[in-house]
Amino acid sequence: MFESSDLSFRYEIRHPLYKELDSILESWWELVREQSIIDKRAEKNVSNIQKSKRFIDTLFEWDYLLIAFDLDLDQIIGIGSTYPDNFFLSGGPSIWNIADVWVAKNKRRNGVAKNMVNELEKIAKKGGAQEIRLDVYAENESAYALYTSVGFGQLKETLNKKIWNIW
Repeated sequence: MFESSDLSFRYEIRHPLYKELDSILESWWELVREQSIIDKRAEKNVSNIQKSKRFIDTLFEWDYLLIAFDLDLDQIIGIGSTYPDNFFLSGGPSIWNIADVWVAKNKRRNGVAKNMVNELEKIAKKGGAQEIRLDVYAENESAYALYTSVGFGQLKETLNKKIWNIW
């Protein structure tokens, strides 16, 4: 799909191989761990590990999952996914989502995430997407800057309210 010509390190963005699924799962949990500063819903336990494995397996089976793979270190340095929105009413444009874009900390700020998003967009377009959406935490300024730099704009504002039980 994509192979870098960057002199600092060589990597490719491609669909994963089945033997790489465990490494992908580790990367996905690193993404969840990093996001836990903002979103504390995901606890790493046996049940959630099983659920995340089924989720990753499904993305793999449908070719909705990509990895960034360091060719010199022979390891995964990034992940990302895209899939059709499951909005159940018909009549509007075909909308796809981009999600779970993550790059290893030591490889960030080298264009890997931007190239990942571009490749994910190609998959969505090939699948019939007329619009692509993604969610980003407002506090994640670097991700927000990345997505706006590749043409994404604000669609809606999601509000939240913490409810504290006093029992």
